[in-house]
Amino acid sequence: YTGYYTNLPSDKLELIIDIESDRMRNLLFDISEIDSEREVVKEERRMRYDNSVYGSLFELITTTIYKTSSYRWPVIGYMADLNDTKIDELKSFYYSYYAPNNAVVVIAGDVTISQAKKLIEKYYEPIFRQDLPQIKLESETEQKSTRTARLEKDVQSVTLAVVYPGVKVDHSDVYALDLLASAMGSGSSSRLYKRIVYNNELATSVSMSSHNSNLSGELSFYASLKPNVSVHRVLSLLDDELKKIKTILVAEKELEKLKNQVELSYIRGLQTMSSRAQALALNEIIFGDYRKLFEDIDKYEAVTAEDIRRVANTYIIPSKKNIVQIVPKKGSGRQ
Repeated sequence: YTGYYTNLPSDKLELIIDIESDRMRNLLFDISEIDSEREVVKEERRMRYDNSVYGSLFELITTTIYKTSSYRWPVIGYMADLNDTKIDELKSFYYSYYAPNNAVVVIAGDVTISQAKKLIEKYYEPIFRQDLPQIKLESETEQKSTRTARLEKDVQSVTLAVVYPGVKVDHSDVYALDLLASAMGSGSSSRLYKRIVYNNELATSVSMSSHNSNLSGELSFYASLKPNVSVHRVLSLLDDELKKIKTILVAEKELEKLKNQVELSYIRGLQTMSSRAQALALNEIIFGDYRKLFEDIDKYEAVTAEDIRRVANTYIIPSKKNIVQIVPKKGSGRQ
């Protein structure tokens, strides 16, 4: 999706709706401005991916875990895409997708429902609907063996990722996988942080997260290793901790702490009007129902220790493992 966000005083509501509706129908395709923005996006790509260790890692993960899925391609595109995109392609995209029947407008703040509806109808109703293109997104074929990938960069130590295929965003196991990832690698009190960073002093940071999209998801472990640390040793400790959570139930006290962490994060994530508007918009876009946002806490509360052990055994499978590394260039440090 493409999102446009604005924070402004409530007495300027009509002004911003006027501006946003104009954006939907009256874009000027000036070649000099497009070329200028092209350079801005190219620099953004360099900063976020090409010149970033974790950006390079994420891109390498994507091309390793996805071989047939549409998710293989980065949203920002490759440099060749940015160089070669023509103005006619931009026009085609704009006139195909920028339409009221392909948009979600969320207004949060000191406004009334009747006032907001009246202004939305005034400025968006005159804009024509579009026949939206039918897009076929390719799903990923099942992974049946471990995959590895590594990229040499001008760094002093290894940045490591171990990624397993996860679940779609609307799958019922999303909540148990989130709590599993939190137990393993969310914060300095997590299992992997204690084992790898504190006790064995092998890394400066570790984390684990579960990410979910419309077609699939990933369960990912990340570690920034100290110089000259053995990757195999870190992988061994990771496997040992994963084995524990696959066999031993999470204690009731730990499970309660995990749920409290999730609830606190949920509440903090909705403290501002801007964050509330974005959360409502995302739930409407992804699920087709903004009210899904209000179901999350109850679904996390319903997760049991047995659920966490079950999803650990279901999704953490050796044959589906992806080991991805950013390593020092030859001669500059440990490989």
